[in-house]
Amino acid sequence: MEYESRPQKSWFGRNWFWLVPLVLIVLGSPFICCGGAAFLGFNMVTQPRDGAIAAMEADPAISAKLGTPLTAGSTFNVTNYQNNNGNGSATLSFNVSGPNGNANVSGDMALTANVWRPADLTITCDDGTEFKLPAGAAQPEVDATEEDGL
Repeated sequence: MEYESRPQKSWFGRNWFWLVPLVLIVLGSPFICCGGAAFLGFNMVTQPRDGAIAAMEADPAISAKLGTPLTAGSTFNVTNYQNNNGNGSATLSFNVSGPNGNANVSGDMALTANVWRPADLTITCDDGTEFKLPAGAAQPEVDATEEDGL
C-alpha cells in the first residue's frame, strides 16, 4: 500500500491563527491607548468652554445679540487648565457663532464644587460690540463630573 504524502505547509500556514491577532494587538495597542488618553484629555478641557457658552446663553444681552443656540467654532485654545478635586481654573479663547452673528470669547473660568462659572470673560462680536461676563455671572450650572463620567 502506498501512502501519498502531502506537501507540508509553510511556517506561516501552520501558525497564522495566533500570529495575526498577536501582531494586530501589539501594533494597535499604542494607538488605542494614546487615542483614548487624547479623547479623555480633550473632553475634560472642553468643559470650561461649555460653561462659558452656557453663561453666554443665559445672559439676555448676549442672547439678543448673537441668538441661541450658540455653537463653538473650530478654533479653541485653553491654557492654564487646573482641576484639583473639583476646584480650579482655566484661561480660554475660542470663537462662537449663533443665528444672528459670531463672536470671539476670551478670559478666565473658575471651577468651584465641580461647576464651571465665568471668572472674567470678554465677548467681542464681529461688529466690535463687547460684552463682559464678570465673576459670579448668573448661569445654568455645567457640572464638570457629567462629562468625565465620575
